[in-house]
Amino acid sequence: MEGNVQIDTAVPMAANLSELLANYDSVSNAAQLSSQPGTERRKRTRTRLHWPIWLFRHDSADAVQTVTRDLSSCGFSCLAPAQFTPGELLQCCFKIPTHDPNGKHLELNLECRVRVVRVESSETKGIFAVACRIEDYQFAREADPRAS
Repeated sequence: MEGNVQIDTAVPMAANLSELLANYDSVSNAAQLSSQPGTERRKRTRTRLHWPIWLFRHDSADAVQTVTRDLSSCGFSCLAPAQFTPGELLQCCFKIPTHDPNGKHLELNLECRVRVVRVESSETKGIFAVACRIEDYQFAREADPRAS
């Protein structure tokens, strides 16, 4: 075969089979909608996924703890009890649940450098809807302390 061939080897980030199936349905629906002009501007499928996340400002050791509302391969949104500024760079850490056939409670840490792209006030006072774009990431496996 001549020319450049790119194969997408991305695997949906899901904790179990039902999430994989939900991802498949959302991808199928997004593909159908994308053929209709003006329906969706996002380039990546966004999945409703509720993973714990800690957000760190570069000038502070204090973390803002929250849970993602949705996630794509490019970014995420969450409700945060702190206001951030669009354009602000943050460090964050996702705690991704894993399945271990030996019954251990393991988590996979996804450490990211993210940029805040949107901040909106929510209906609840002191809570802000925050959207971030993932600029860089690395994985680190760590045993859950509850397993000991």
